[in-house]
Amino acid sequence: MASRVARLTPQEWRVIALSIEGVPSSEACEALGIAPGTLESHRQAIRRKLAIPRGVRFESFVRDNFAEGVELPAEPEKREPRQVGAEVADRRVRWLLRITLEEVAEVAMAAGLRSQLLAQTVQRMAKDDEAEASSEVQDLEHISTELRALQKRILDDIRARGART
Repeated sequence: MASRVARLTPQEWRVIALSIEGVPSSEACEALGIAPGTLESHRQAIRRKLAIPRGVRFESFVRDNFAEGVELPAEPEKREPRQVGAEVADRRVRWLLRITLEEVAEVAMAAGLRSQLLAQTVQRMAKDDEAEASSEVQDLEHISTELRALQKRILDDIRARGART
């Protein structure tokens, strides 16, 4: 067990400590600053590392095996942020901008596809509901158009600023 316990990360120790204290999952997530899925991922990693058998409740296992005062590992030393050169910083900024613009393009495309699907659905709807649904189709088409225009304006602005520097 000692060799398995040595493989636990500080965050996994925190999950164990909160489980021993009986802290509900929602409060544990808040205390750790993580999402519920991340908490569950930590629990699964702990189960794997400690070889907790299937059918044994996580909370019961950690209480039975660690209830005698869990010593949390010390917080890691705070390090100064690593300094990067201007070229590396510039590449990071360009990469983040490119990703952001790609995400805007994806949202625009999704809005366009949704408007097409909704338009097809409108054709099959009763006449009473058609006016409202048609309005929603137009709204989605407008959103798609505006997002594409926004992406183009941002890209043009970035290129213009790059030309000036």
